[in-house]
Amino acid sequence: METQQIPKVPPSEFRYERRYTKPGITPFDAVKWELRDAVIVDHSGKAIFEQKRVEVPASWSQTATNIVASKYFRGKMGTPERESSVRQLIGRVSGTIAKWGREGKYFLDEEEAAAFEAELAHILLYQMAAFNSPVWFNLGAEEHPQVSACFIQSVRDDMKSILQLAVNEGMLFKFGSGTGSNLSTLRSSSELLSSGGRASGPVSFMKGFDAFAGVIKSGGRTRRAAKMVILNIDHPDVVEFIWSKAKEEKKAWTLIDAGYDGSVDGEAYGSVFFQNANHSVRVTDEFMHAVAEDKEWKVVRDAEQQQDARKSQEERRREAYKRLEAEEREARQAREEYRRETRNMLQVHNYAWQRNADDQARAAREAQEERLRVAKRRMHERELEAQKAKDAYQHIARMAREERRRETGKPGDGG
Repeated sequence: METQQIPKVPPSEFRYERRYTKPGITPFDAVKWELRDAVIVDHSGKAIFEQKRVEVPASWSQTATNIVASKYFRGKMGTPERESSVRQLIGRVSGTIAKWGREGKYFLDEEEAAAFEAELAHILLYQMAAFNSPVWFNLGAEEHPQVSACFIQSVRDDMKSILQLAVNEGMLFKFGSGTGSNLSTLRSSSELLSSGGRASGPVSFMKGFDAFAGVIKSGGRTRRAAKMVILNIDHPDVVEFIWSKAKEEKKAWTLIDAGYDGSVDGEAYGSVFFQNANHSVRVTDEFMHAVAEDKEWKVVRDAEQQQDARKSQEERRREAYKRLEAEEREARQAREEYRRETRNMLQVHNYAWQRNADDQARAAREAQEERLRVAKRRMHERELEAQKAKDAYQHIARMAREERRRETGKPGDGG
């Protein structure tokens, strides 16, 4: 992947200044520390995580202590490599960022670099701000750390792309990031395959994606994977999609009533689907207008209708382009007419000057001035119509690109 360096600010325009720290005193020395045990228990009171003698700022809550120790400390428990102090964690993160800044020559001198590193550490120590989880998981611990929180991924309507999405999601979960996809590109469960069978539909594939999200702990920790699934309101399977979570929830209640563990990670919810993702429906202005006007809403039933819709949209785009060409041609002709009348106006002025502005010359000048006004007005009108045609064409082309992006999972031309 091609990477670009962030542009540097000219030295005369900006310099990192100290606001909370002082030179010669590290922010870690200015904090009161204490040792605590970090313990997390389940609904029955059984410890599912424990790390003793964790060093944290005295001002931090026990909840913050438990979260940091269980999720963000690096290293295997019981080994020297295991982090045991917030001092180590924040030093790892702030030190790595400052190191990159030094290597990229973003600082004017070492004094500015030290100020930046100390200020960042202070801000994190006093919980004035916090990074997302992938930063705490990976920064300073991986050679090429994954530090973005969320990724939007596309998928095409073929098995290779669908399975590749599962692989990509799993790798993103492994290093602590979340992912979201719009599955509207997948054909509905009512459509036929080229082999003669019927398609599985997006809700069916969602079960597989959800299962992977449930078994791959985010960042390798106890944290659940973060995932979002979207389906367009005009997809034929949208009703099944909307009710998918509710139906699985009823199954979980039945299992709980039968005596199975009903906790978040218990047997009941571990046996049903769609527990690891947020489901969202993408609605359009047309749908909202239909709701407001209490109209019937029709989904795109099959690939043939989708193709017809694309053809209709392409025809509108071609018609808009033809109109744009015609209007621009009219505008060019109007501009040429105006230039011609302007030249005629100069000739009439010369004629009037030579005739000493007698009645005939004045009449000729007034007539030419009127023709010039008419030509100018027509030129402005044609230019306005040409601009309207251009705006209309660009809007239709933009909608076509957006539709292609939704269908293929890739940007359209120029999109």
